[in-house]
Amino acid sequence: MKSQDKFPDGTLIPKWFKENKPTDINKLGKKYILTDFGVKNDSTVLQTKQVQSVIDEAAKNGGGVIIVPKGTFLISSVFLSRELIYT
Repeated sequence: MKSQDKFPDGTLIPKWFKENKPTDINKLGKKYILTDFGVKNDSTVLQTKQVQSVIDEAAKNGGGVIIVPKGTFLISSVFLSRELIYT
């Protein structure tokens, strides 16, 4: 086993982690595009609460895909729920 087969903490890197293929987000559930929920492409306005509310809405509805459009969005820490991580 080579050192490239492990993460820095010594955990083995699973085979799927090294696969380099696009993900079809259309198969991952409902899409929640941040700007559709009033989040602005504006690097001067802190929008953590707005982004978190979109994440919470997706989780409440059983999960989905949070889409961040191209741009700059100013946020601090957000929290992903289990429904989003395992969708």
